[in-house]
Amino acid sequence: SNKGYARMCFFTDKFKVQDIIGKSIIIHENPDDYRTQPAGAAGKRLACGIIRML
Repeated sequence: SNKGYARMCFFTDKFKVQDIIGKSIIIHENPDDYRTQPAGAAGKRLACGIIRML
């Protein structure tokens, strides 16, 4: 069991770590189509959480 924790690693120049700490995240079953509102036809919600430092 992961005890409710998830990890992910990626690189971006769009934001800094301190900009997203405390923000929420929702993971959907499909990619966003960037047209349909409100969820971009992304399907069911699979997981959600708050971004924090470990």
